[in-house]
Amino acid sequence: MASRLLAWPVLAALLGGCAAQTSIQSFFGPPTATAAPGYNPGPFPGTVRFETTGSIASPTSALAARPPVLRQDTGLASFYHKPQPVSCGGDFNPGEMTAAHRTLPCGTLVKVTNLTNGRRNFVWITDRGPYIDGRIIDLSRAAARDLGMISHGVVPVKLEVVP
Repeated sequence: MASRLLAWPVLAALLGGCAAQTSIQSFFGPPTATAAPGYNPGPFPGTVRFETTGSIASPTSALAARPPVLRQDTGLASFYHKPQPVSCGGDFNPGEMTAAHRTLPCGTLVKVTNLTNGRRNFVWITDRGPYIDGRIIDLSRAAARDLGMISHGVVPVKLEVVP
């Protein structure tokens, strides 16, 4: 009986030591120098912008490497740039990596790929729209610039919802 009582603290100490050796790097994979081109989701209420620093990979670089896809869609994207209140709360800032979508919940992270040039980035859904038939997403000016669509105005895109 006494040996069993002594075994629990010893087992807890051993397991606790193993847990302390687990690093964030082992969870997110090997470190990367930079995230995917154009990836900068910008601040969204309740989130923090992560950067890759030192030898530990951040959630940003892990997400940019190969995010699991929950839903995909293709269609036309446009952009808007006038500061205005957004339906998810707060004010629209054209310098942030945000977008408007008709049905995706506020705070959804979406990977947007420009199908004409292959450029892609990640945006947060912070508003409702677009309200023009045939368009599936309205991007902020910063997101449109990263995708290389400012001069075109409307381009075909692929959307991928990521967790």
